[in-house]
Amino acid sequence: LMAPFQSWAQMTTEKVEVVLSALDELGPELNQLNKKLEQLSEMMAQMGLSVQLNPRDEFAQYDTTRLKNLEKAIADIKPQIIENPQYRSQIALIEGSLYFSQGDLQAAEQKFIQARDEAHQDEKRALACFNLFQLRLWHQDYPEALTALQESYSIDHTWQYALHDIDKYPIEKILGADGMGCLFLCQDQWRETQVVVKSFWEGHRGRRDDVFKEPILMHRLLETYIPKVLDCGYVNSVKQERPYFVTEYLDNTIDGETWFKKHGKLELITGLNVALQVAKGLAIAHQADVYHLDLKPANLLFTTEDLEVKILDFGLGRVATSLKQQAATQIEKPTSLLAQSIFESLDYVPPEQRAGEPSAKSDLFAFGATMYHLLSGENPRFFHPRKLPDMPELQPLFIACLEADPDKRPEIQFVITQLSNYLDKIDQTRIQKAQAKAEEEAPPKAEEEAQPKAEEEALQKVEEEEAPPKVEEYAPPKAEEGDIRLAIQQTDKIKETLSFDFEIITLNAQGQIVHNEPQQANYQIEDLGNGVIIEMVSIPGGTFLMGSPETEKERKKREDPQHEVTVAPFYMSKYLVTQAQWEAVMGNNPSSFKGNNLPVETVSWKEAVEFCQRLSDMTDKNYNLPTEAQWEYACRANTTTPFFFGETITSDLVNFDGNYPYTSIPK
Repeated sequence: LMAPFQSWAQMTTEKVEVVLSALDELGPELNQLNKKLEQLSEMMAQMGLSVQLNPRDEFAQYDTTRLKNLEKAIADIKPQIIENPQYRSQIALIEGSLYFSQGDLQAAEQKFIQARDEAHQDEKRALACFNLFQLRLWHQDYPEALTALQESYSIDHTWQYALHDIDKYPIEKILGADGMGCLFLCQDQWRETQVVVKSFWEGHRGRRDDVFKEPILMHRLLETYIPKVLDCGYVNSVKQERPYFVTEYLDNTIDGETWFKKHGKLELITGLNVALQVAKGLAIAHQADVYHLDLKPANLLFTTEDLEVKILDFGLGRVATSLKQQAATQIEKPTSLLAQSIFESLDYVPPEQRAGEPSAKSDLFAFGATMYHLLSGENPRFFHPRKLPDMPELQPLFIACLEADPDKRPEIQFVITQLSNYLDKIDQTRIQKAQAKAEEEAPPKAEEEAQPKAEEEALQKVEEEEAPPKVEEYAPPKAEEGDIRLAIQQTDKIKETLSFDFEIITLNAQGQIVHNEPQQANYQIEDLGNGVIIEMVSIPGGTFLMGSPETEKERKKREDPQHEVTVAPFYMSKYLVTQAQWEAVMGNNPSSFKGNNLPVETVSWKEAVEFCQRLSDMTDKNYNLPTEAQWEYACRANTTTPFFFGETITSDLVNFDGNYPYTSIPK
């Protein structure tokens, strides 16, 4: 019985010896092949390439000598690759990356498919699938791109190629891509609704609250003008790699560029309303020293019913690097559709931003270019005023916005004022529309309650449409200023209405008191606990002439033109916010000159906004900093003189240096 086993053992030993002998002969050849593949990788790295596609590869520029050397090295190694199939996938990945960087997407796709099909390792197969995702994405074949991406996820379970937390936000489809990243439609973490996740090609590293500081701030300040922010984070939070950003998904919307391709240029009144909404959003952001820096039609989201606007990607310029800089170096137009769109978006980028010195005025250029395109249907690169709608006043505004010198571009406040004036001239139904909308949005109460509320909301909407948002007044104050007051709409519920007496004094141009009249005003008390209260004075609604006449001494250019503004009733704090009030809400007192009843100081505009938000949360009311219209309306107090008490001021009535009088009154 043992004889057969002995013969089999002898045969097995002989086979093993043959295999070992073959391996000894093959070993040097394989080592040489591995070294050649390493050399290929080094040559690719010198050209800024790798076997894993990088979105900037299509914008890569390299000299022809290096390219020829790489192509020759690939040709030299191919005969050995044919004899060693396990390396075919690796060389196919190299060739595919090279083809992609040269813009030959069809050849690149064939190589990545070959790499996927011939891969002996899951790692190589997953990489080939991820490269196919990027290639198809750049060719805007979104369904096939998603298929490839999900295949890479199914092969590699380490999340090496995950662009966001795919367990938390499973992907339903790809919505699009741009120079910053890819946009996915996903399920939310509870699988109850849809959300939008933006993943970034080249995200910045750092603490989450630092990297996402600006978009988080925009979430607090720009709720009306941007999609609601839901989440942000990193795929790898430990290494702070691959950031992503989550917002609400707005159904029945269309971006501005798609709208233009589908419906053509905007009708004049519609276009001006769109422009006004965008300008107001920019104004609020600029107050907080946040710039968009990627404004373009594709980053405006329109509701399909009434063309209300949401601005996309606000604050994300600090989260990731855009590929616009790479596109700007291109001499010839790129091949892929996505690269072409990035290249074309340079038409909305001003010269100083291309030079790496952006500012708030950079957004003014992009705003002008965007609205010129949507109103005229023309490319802003070839701007011509006569292509604008037949409204002569528009031409100087857009010429100013598109000035090459940022110092010659207007302030956003001026733009808002001009757009409001234009709409006043050509749209006589603005107040009626605002009132009708307010009535539609009024809660289902008894008719006698709903009607006054609708009228109040209509008045407020008129103010928002006709008055520019607070820009100059609420630029972040210097540390020593700390001049903070509060405002709240009278539609908010109040606990109690009280009254107080005061005197109105009127001065003539010589500083003499010519009139003295007792008056009474209503107010309410907000109890913050521990004996700390805020007194909010009732300001009745009405219409006033906002701005100042050209004849007024020491007026600023931004105060014209004068225009009527209707303000809804509101409450305004009787005094500046005190240190005791600040500490009751914020839990600290940053002031240098201490005193419970002294005004709080050394606080920034952003901190003041946070104070209002916290106070609103404490009281279940909507406290805000007053708008510019509310400020001026309250300060004027139904007067048209430079000061509410007359033609001049004196040091007996106002805390200022009387050695520098406003008019020719004695020092």
